[in-house]
Amino acid sequence: MLMLNETPLQPVQPTLEMAAALSAFSRHCPELRQLGFYFDGRSDPNISIGDSAVIKFNYLVALHVGASPISNASQHIVDVADFLTAILPIGCKTIWTDGGDEASRDIDDDQSSLFGGMPLEDSQGWQSMDRLRMLWYKKLTIQRSIL
Repeated sequence: MLMLNETPLQPVQPTLEMAAALSAFSRHCPELRQLGFYFDGRSDPNISIGDSAVIKFNYLVALHVGASPISNASQHIVDVADFLTAILPIGCKTIWTDGGDEASRDIDDDQSSLFGGMPLEDSQGWQSMDRLRMLWYKKLTIQRSIL
């Protein structure tokens, strides 16, 4: 478990880009079971394949994004979900923090009251991204069972 202040007490501008940081952690710490840090989820998640191949985490069960901001734009949500699907193992939960309480989302979970302390746009962005990612995992599981 590696938790690096995913929810700072004082509002700060995140300086870490999501794709670069997660790629580094997956490359150097592939055995992590839980990882949490504050990053800029608004940054473009596409990484240059020429620089380094995306390495999937082996055992990560939870990615704690804390109060990390994310863009609520549809295409950005698709890009983030696509990147996280490529780097996170199936079943890895995305967990974000609201006023000290952690909230994770499953496709059937609807507890929007948990997001009172996080900016509405960010909570909607993480919720949309997580639902799309879970749908992609379900599709992949179904495709594997057919083959």
